[in-house]
Amino acid sequence: MFARRDISMRIRLLLALGTLSLLALSGIGLWSLRSQMLEDRQARLRNLLDLTLSVARAAMMKAGGPASEAGRKTFFEVLQTAKFGEDKEQNYIWAYDYDGVAKAHIDPEKLGQNRLNVVYANGVQQVREYIRIAKSPEGAGFVKYPIEKGPGGPLTPKISFIRNVPEIGALVGVGAYIDDVDADCYRQLLIEGALLVAVLAAVGAAGFQIGRKLMAVTSEMEHQLAAAKALQSDMLPSSERLAQIQAGCPLDLSSYYKPRDGVGGDIWGTEVIGPQRIMIYIVDFTGHGVSAAINTARLHSFVHLRLRSTDNPAWLLRRLNNRLHDVLPVGQFATMFCATIDFRMQTIEYASAGAPPQLYRKSFNTPYEVIYQPSLPLGILPDVAYESQTVAFCPGGSLVLYTDGLVETPKPPRSIFTTDSLRQRVNQTNQATSLQLCQGLIGAFSKSAIEADDDLTLVIAKFTGGVMEPLNAMKSGGPAVKVLASSDSV
Repeated sequence: MFARRDISMRIRLLLALGTLSLLALSGIGLWSLRSQMLEDRQARLRNLLDLTLSVARAAMMKAGGPASEAGRKTFFEVLQTAKFGEDKEQNYIWAYDYDGVAKAHIDPEKLGQNRLNVVYANGVQQVREYIRIAKSPEGAGFVKYPIEKGPGGPLTPKISFIRNVPEIGALVGVGAYIDDVDADCYRQLLIEGALLVAVLAAVGAAGFQIGRKLMAVTSEMEHQLAAAKALQSDMLPSSERLAQIQAGCPLDLSSYYKPRDGVGGDIWGTEVIGPQRIMIYIVDFTGHGVSAAINTARLHSFVHLRLRSTDNPAWLLRRLNNRLHDVLPVGQFATMFCATIDFRMQTIEYASAGAPPQLYRKSFNTPYEVIYQPSLPLGILPDVAYESQTVAFCPGGSLVLYTDGLVETPKPPRSIFTTDSLRQRVNQTNQATSLQLCQGLIGAFSKSAIEADDDLTLVIAKFTGGVMEPLNAMKSGGPAVKVLASSDSV
C-alpha cells in the first residue's frame, strides 16, 4: 500500500514539475516575443527617421545649405510633409529647436510655439526630455511614455526615436503607438493558454486517477487530447479559407495531415501576401504529441507576426530561427520549407531550413524534379543565413510538399517511399488534380498497413493557369488558417 502511495506521489511530483516547466517556457516565450516586437518597432522607427533625414538634408543642400534661410526652410518643409502608416494623423515626423520651439509638427497650431514648459498628459515636460536625449553624448535615443491617442483619447503607450541635427540647431523625432504589441501578445497568450489548459487537464486527470482507475484515466486523457487536437487543427488551413484563396487565384490545392499521437509537431499553412501572391509553408518539429504541439502553436504565432513585414522566404526563416533558438529547449528544433508563389510573374521563390527534398515541376510539359537546399534546421544555432532561390512556375506547374514521415516509414532503407520513388510516381499522374494525386499517394502509402512512426503531412499545390481577380491579403492580425483534411481522410 505504502509503495503504491509513494509511486503515486512521485508521479504527481513529476506532473507538477512538468506543469511548472511548461508554464515557464510559455512565459519566457511570451516575454521574448514582446521584446522582439519592440525591437522590431524601434528598428523601423530608426530607419524611417534616418531615411527622412537623408531626403531632407539633400533637399536643404540643393536649396542653399543649412547656413541659408531657404535651405533651412526646405529642410523643415520636407519633415512637415513626412507621414507614414495607416493612421497618418498619428504617425508623423516632428522637430524642435533647442529652445523648445516647434519647427515641424502635424498640428499647424503648434508650429512656431515654444513648448518647452508644456506638461503632457503623462505629467512630464516631454519636449525637455527630447532635448536632453538630443544633447546626450550619443546624440540620439529612444523614449517610451504614455500619451493621449487622438484629441481627448485614452492614455496609450508610445515609443519615439529622437536624433540631434546640429547643423540646423534642432532635434528631429518620430513615434509610434505600441498598444498593438500587447494586443498581439495577449492573443498568443490565449492560444498557448488554451493548449496548456487542455493538455495539463488531461495529464493532471491521469496523475490524480493513477493506481485506481487506469481505464477511466485513459478515457479522460483521450477526451482531453481530442480537445487539444481540435485546438491544433484551428491553427491550420480551413476548407473555407482555402476555397476563398482558390476563388481568387489560379490554384488547385489539397492536403493530408495526420499526427502520430492525435496532436503532433507538423504544421502547414498558406497566406495571401499580395495580389496574386501566396506563401505556402510546411514545418516539422522534433518529437511528437503534446510538447511538439505546443511548439507548433508558438511557431504559428511567430509566422503570422513576421508575414506582416516580409514575403521573402529566406528572411522569414532567419527571423523564425532566431526566435525559436531563444525559446526551444536544447535538442529541439524544426525543419521548414517555405515558398512564395507569384501567379502574375509565374515564379516560385523558396527557401529551406533542413527540410527533406521536395518535388516541383515547371509546367504541364515538364517532369517533376527534386528541389533541395542543404541547410540547418530552425532553432539549433542563432543568426543562420538562409538563401532563397527563384524558379519558373507556369500553368500546369506543381509543388509537392511533405514532411519526412512520408519518406521514412519504416526507417530507411526499407521505406515505402523514397524521394526518387515518390518523384517517379507523381510523374505518372500528369493529368491528375491535386486531390486525385494526394489521394493516390496516401492510398499507396496506406496499402502497406505499416503505421507511421512520425507525424505525416502532404500538401500539393498546382497552378491551373491564367490570372484571376485580385486576391487581397488577409488583414493584419487576421484569423489563423486551419487544416483541410482530417486525420483519417484527404
